[in-house]
Amino acid sequence: MVRFSAFILSILCLSSRGLTTEANAGDWFDEATREFEEQRLQQLQTVRNESAIKAFSTDGCSGFQSQSWAALADLFPGFGKQFGDKPPWENCCFIHDKAYWQGEVEDGYTKRLKADRALRQCIVDTGAGLAPGLSLEYKVSELRVRQAFSITAESMYKAVRLGGLPCSLLSWRWGYGWDSCAFAATDHPRTDGER
Repeated sequence: MVRFSAFILSILCLSSRGLTTEANAGDWFDEATREFEEQRLQQLQTVRNESAIKAFSTDGCSGFQSQSWAALADLFPGFGKQFGDKPPWENCCFIHDKAYWQGEVEDGYTKRLKADRALRQCIVDTGAGLAPGLSLEYKVSELRVRQAFSITAESMYKAVRLGGLPCSLLSWRWGYGWDSCAFAATDHPRTDGER
């Protein structure tokens, strides 16, 4: 846990470096987390070697997004009637959960990054598809609708990049279908003389 706390502290300190573009910030963050994530993937492999995966389950959009949306629909019946009781990008989260549930270890860093980028793009695409209708209904430009979905997509992307690390204590971590690996040892190949 001390290692994780030190890692988060270093991320926060380094993030104040004044990165100028969103792309640079994302690239920097991805590279800064890669080594830490690779260590966590080794821990996940240990658990995978010792247990069986649980049946697939999904909580929709994690971080209480789905639950908050449903609460709004219950609280304001007009909201629920108009927007439904699930976020319009709920299917994007379901697809993302399928990748996260099993949590591939081999080339896991790249596979998780790909799943997270696909989630972000799915939300953006959902917004683009809904923009014409929402624009007419709410008398705002299609650009504003797409921007709102893009902001949501970027926020969710950042949340899963940090909170979805393998072996976190969060229920929506990479490899959540396996027993918790937060405190698992890593399997290191033995060398001569080691016991």
